[in-house]
Amino acid sequence: MIFKADETYATAAEVAKSIAMGRSLQTSMMHVATYVISQDQKGLRKKIMSPWIGIKLMQADATKSAMVQNAFNFLNTKYDLILFPIFEPNQADPKGQGHWFTMALNLEAEKFHVIDSMRPPNSPQLIITTNKMWAKVVTMWVKVTKNHPGCTVPTICRHHLDYIDRPPSFTQFGKHDCGLFTLMAIQHWDGKRLPDLIGFDEMKLRKHVLFQIINNSANMINWRAELGMD
Repeated sequence: MIFKADETYATAAEVAKSIAMGRSLQTSMMHVATYVISQDQKGLRKKIMSPWIGIKLMQADATKSAMVQNAFNFLNTKYDLILFPIFEPNQADPKGQGHWFTMALNLEAEKFHVIDSMRPPNSPQLIITTNKMWAKVVTMWVKVTKNHPGCTVPTICRHHLDYIDRPPSFTQFGKHDCGLFTLMAIQHWDGKRLPDLIGFDEMKLRKHVLFQIINNSANMINWRAELGMD
């Protein structure tokens, strides 16, 4: 085992396969990484949704899901940003390579930011997918809050989609890197700026993400015990 945080586990093989071997990040690895990020936030008050919520929201019965309803049950807590890692299945080939991107609800700016490391802001498929996601999020927001008298969360039905024109340094290196860039967006997006990845190549970025996961304070593995040093 290489990582343990709360009830989230990942084996060394899973981590290596998802990050160090140049593969696309699996949902389980994205879950581990977003958990790590959520435990180490400074400054802005962020709520980071599990990638499983983003996947569930893509499904037709999302509004009936107890998992999704529980995720939106933050009725009297104030956040600056609520971030959703979104996995979009391959439209041409359901068994083929999908794509990760980020949707961020900016409550102060009253917008939904859309950050994609591969497609331009005017991509037709990106626009179709994000409009569906916008509708699902607004529906769940209303569905959960209306049952709680005295709820103080704001109304978001008029918060429009704002497609972020990414800088050249925030363009993924290859087709397997969308998950890595999604994690970088979730970690660093403050409503205005994306991280400057000048000087990174694919392997450097993968090593950077792996190092953060293993060495984060959320990792509760006792390495001395694991290595038989106690």
